[in-house]
Amino acid sequence: MGKKKRVLIGICIFLVLVVGYATYYLNTYYRSSEEADKFIKSDDQVAVKEIKEGYFFDGPGDDKALIFYPGGKVETKAYARLMNKLAKEEIDTFLLNMPFRLAVLNKNAADKIISKYQYDTYYMGGHSLGGVMVILMC
Repeated sequence: MGKKKRVLIGICIFLVLVVGYATYYLNTYYRSSEEADKFIKSDDQVAVKEIKEGYFFDGPGDDKALIFYPGGKVETKAYARLMNKLAKEEIDTFLLNMPFRLAVLNKNAADKIISKYQYDTYYMGGHSLGGVMVILMC
């Protein structure tokens, strides 16, 4: 076997390993408990709607909203309890889905929310990597 062929085989093996590891890494993440499911549903105080960008928690307030970026490799629903509680306190909340659960891949996601919905005041927040992306947008 020639030197060029060995190098080509080595590169192919390397690429297969990198793609395999990347696939594994992107598909392992913190999953929320089943308890989170009850907070993703509407009740008598908060209407929860699944929107293209994630989830919208529409509480009794109508002038303030929080746009929340989840932490890296954390299932979006893990924050449902907090978003539901804030909505009950008159701060509507938008809990955003991120590609591969990494906010770094969609740091300007809030722009879509702000252009679609009309609130007097928007708050931005995030957990871990999501918080870093919020800071970098400002």
